[in-house]
Amino acid sequence: MLRHQRGAGGDGLGGHYCAAMSYGHADKILAAAGGVPAVADTPPIDPALYCREDVRRILAERDITALYHVLKDNSRVTQRTIAELTGQSQSEVSEIVKGRRVRDVTVLERICDGLGIPRELMGLSYGEDGAYGGDVTVAELPEEVRAEMLRRHLIALGGWCFSRVAASAGRTGAGE
Repeated sequence: MLRHQRGAGGDGLGGHYCAAMSYGHADKILAAAGGVPAVADTPPIDPALYCREDVRRILAERDITALYHVLKDNSRVTQRTIAELTGQSQSEVSEIVKGRRVRDVTVLERICDGLGIPRELMGLSYGEDGAYGGDVTVAELPEEVRAEMLRRHLIALGGWCFSRVAASAGRTGAGE
């Protein structure tokens, strides 16, 4: 938000004005005026934070309220910064801090992406392939695994067949 105040700069009428800005927007004004990037390349949140056991539990439970409290208390991240990083409004962040649950998967994904949280820590997947990005598929099982699986299936099938035969024999033998 820009407003004009008396100060430096000419208006052609003898008065001097300068642009004043509200708190938190100086980086955007500077970026627009001087071509300096508005968002710093250095993330405001240390990625090591997400390795802490208590934070991992919070992420696994998708407790965004607790996550935002941890960010505020441990990393000194403001609601405005969280909002800018996650594409939320500051009022929406405020509601979440006050206890509103976040259930929408797309919002959870934006939060992960904006805060640099690996999606798998919240149990979220990437696109069509899912969270697993490996090269092995079920069709490529090793021979010894396939043989063991076949053996177990044959044992189970044999037990099922035996129970059917025994039940059938019991019915025919019971009538004699």
